[in-house]
Amino acid sequence: MVINTDYLSYHDLDIEDDFKASFPKTLATLFSVIHLGAWRWYIPEDELFFDRQCFFITGYESTDLLPRGIKKELVYFKDRDNMAKSLISHLKGKTAYYEAEFRIVRKDGTLVWVQERGAVTERDKSGAPVYMTGLLQEIARPCGEKELKREKLFKENERLRINLEILQTNLEETQSLGTSLFNSNPHLHILFNSSLNPINCNPVAMEYFGFSSKETFLAQFMQFIRIIVPASPPADNPSFLKEKLHYTARYGYCAFEMKVLLRGETVPLQVICKRISLAGRFIISMYLSDISALKNAQGRLMRQERQLHALYTLAFLLFSSCQEDFSLVIYKSLKHLGQSVKADRAYIWKNVLAEGRLRGAKISEWKVPHFFDRPDQGLISFSYDDYLPNWREKISGKFNINKVFQDLETPLARLHSSENALSFLIVPILLKGEFWGFIGIENCTNEHFFCQREEMLLKNGGALIAAAVDQYEGKRCPG
Repeated sequence: MVINTDYLSYHDLDIEDDFKASFPKTLATLFSVIHLGAWRWYIPEDELFFDRQCFFITGYESTDLLPRGIKKELVYFKDRDNMAKSLISHLKGKTAYYEAEFRIVRKDGTLVWVQERGAVTERDKSGAPVYMTGLLQEIARPCGEKELKREKLFKENERLRINLEILQTNLEETQSLGTSLFNSNPHLHILFNSSLNPINCNPVAMEYFGFSSKETFLAQFMQFIRIIVPASPPADNPSFLKEKLHYTARYGYCAFEMKVLLRGETVPLQVICKRISLAGRFIISMYLSDISALKNAQGRLMRQERQLHALYTLAFLLFSSCQEDFSLVIYKSLKHLGQSVKADRAYIWKNVLAEGRLRGAKISEWKVPHFFDRPDQGLISFSYDDYLPNWREKISGKFNINKVFQDLETPLARLHSSENALSFLIVPILLKGEFWGFIGIENCTNEHFFCQREEMLLKNGGALIAAAVDQYEGKRCPG
């Protein structure tokens, strides 16, 4: 068969212009059919430009941004040396063109054999390569059994590598979350290793115990705790806290309360220790909470309960029908009130009208014997006009005398206080809206102001005693 080559001359064809116009599209279709891609490499910046078919062969999308160094990363690590030798030889001008067969690692981790041909298309004035253009073609290269095993192993390694990266990322995120939760814990949180030495603490613990840095805290905390825990044994013995850590290490859990001396105050702490197992070893997590507010609330409730019990007992003493000596009843009532507020002396005064003037008369007194050696001076009466000027205006309002001895400012207080008194409380008694008299207590042990609850107890107790006195006198002198 003879082919007339005259028909192939472009100059003799009427469709020359149409063919030229459609040639790029035709060429692209041909490249796609034979799995052939074109690339261009800007060598100074190591930037690689792919056509669509190169993206397809390497498994990337045309929208992917190819990073620098991608040309080397695409080549299977065992084929890099042979490919590099051929490429470097051409870049140095030793060969007319570059040619190599090797495996590439596609984006999804699979391997594919390719053949690559290319040449430097531009050099600078010194002869260094600037641009290189080439073709990349996927080829079918038969593999032996060993090669198949290697490829399978490579794929498995790639799968493991990807999973390892995912696990590493998850681990880092978990550690970051754990650190955030640890640092944001509003309670004091300290971690100890299996040797029972502190290895971490949150910022709240550092601030609470007055440390400026975590390093200082970890280095000095165990010695510091020996100092601030009053019940600690001497420094040459295991500390109180160390014993609790040993207990936790053995049994897994320990909860206790301890008091520490911080900034001149005794502070109660609730402590919970838990052992946490970690791959054949363990750490101890210690949580500490300042329970001062809780203890104060418990103390208030207990004091209120004691005061209610005191009033109940006082009412029973005063209004029991089986009492015969009423003066003894009043004495016991004052003793009960005094002991309820830990006072050393208690007394009660009743108002009497004499010669047109209101006077106060002491009707009973109780005192701790060893504070008061002088004999009782008997009943004393005084004029309110002399010892409490403007008493009518003061009694109509809220008038209590709650002072330490050095602050005595009224003649009435000086009249009632004993020479051993360090602090005292005098409360007016109002019965049925009328000014009935005074009840007072003294403390000879220390100087302090009596609290509002003690004032209320004295006020209510005084009213009970006043009511019992009026009831007794009414029965004794009817009409």
